[in-house]
Amino acid sequence: MFIDTNSSASGVRYVKLRVLADLDSLEALEAEATRFGFESDPRSEEPYREVARVYEDVFGVDRAIETLRIAREATGREDALALEMGDLFAVTGAVDSAVEEWATAIGEDEGQAAGIVRRIEELEDGKENAGRQLVDYLAKSGILAHQRVGARIALDLGLEEAALDLSRRVANDLEGRSREMFLAEVARRARETGLSLAASWAYEERGRGASTPSERRQFDQRIIDVALAPGDTAAALEPQRRVANSFSLESIDRRRATAQVIRLESARADPAQLTQLLQAFRDEFPSAPELDDLAATVSKGLRYEVTLRVRQRFGWVEGPRSGLERAYPFA
Repeated sequence: MFIDTNSSASGVRYVKLRVLADLDSLEALEAEATRFGFESDPRSEEPYREVARVYEDVFGVDRAIETLRIAREATGREDALALEMGDLFAVTGAVDSAVEEWATAIGEDEGQAAGIVRRIEELEDGKENAGRQLVDYLAKSGILAHQRVGARIALDLGLEEAALDLSRRVANDLEGRSREMFLAEVARRARETGLSLAASWAYEERGRGASTPSERRQFDQRIIDVALAPGDTAAALEPQRRVANSFSLESIDRRRATAQVIRLESARADPAQLTQLLQAFRDEFPSAPELDDLAATVSKGLRYEVTLRVRQRFGWVEGPRSGLERAYPFA
């Protein structure tokens, strides 16, 4: 018989375990599992992994966990089969224990991060707390590789505060090309998950190392795009000013960029400042095609400011005529 004559092969022995499980030959299954995992090569993780899979199906999760614990004793490694142990704990609902094992499984291997994130997202309950717990484990390790993986996981899970904190710490310990690549990854992942603060920070850091005004403008424009995606005009204003000031005087690019500064300012500046900005723009670009649009934008901002003042001063008065006057600036 093929199985008998080739039973020393790992793959064949695993098939034999499955066959015995399907036949409900439990005593024979345990005997074969002992030969396969616990006697053939006791310091190898693979046999225990395969036996645990079969035992989970046949005897349940607790027996599979026991098998993995035996593996740790046999191999002399407390972190052996941590990924599999975490998965089994997750099945039992012991999320805290699962997260601790998953954090151990990551080690210094960034390739494990995507699989761990998927496991967190598939949890039925407590996934956000589990994500924070996992990132916290990695952040406290004191090992740069762990912190780097932690930053990536925090970004993928949308944990912006933790992602920003870890990314800053990692970036401070990196130099040259490694730092640039890390910042580029942070920016990309942050944009994919809508973390505007983290993305803006990464672009700002890359912009500081720009070698030319043109390169700096590229990063500033990305900061602007990130800020305006959720409508944050205040965050877009400073990089927009830098873009405008980077162009030569009276150039078309400077004119267009400066016009955008005024549009952004109209959402927050006081009437006097808006008027000054528009006048300065007109003085520098007297024939600018944007003047009409900017005048309308500034006018709208002035009317809004006046309306607020009227309401603050006379809002306590009730009646049709006072109500009409308060509404007039919107007409």
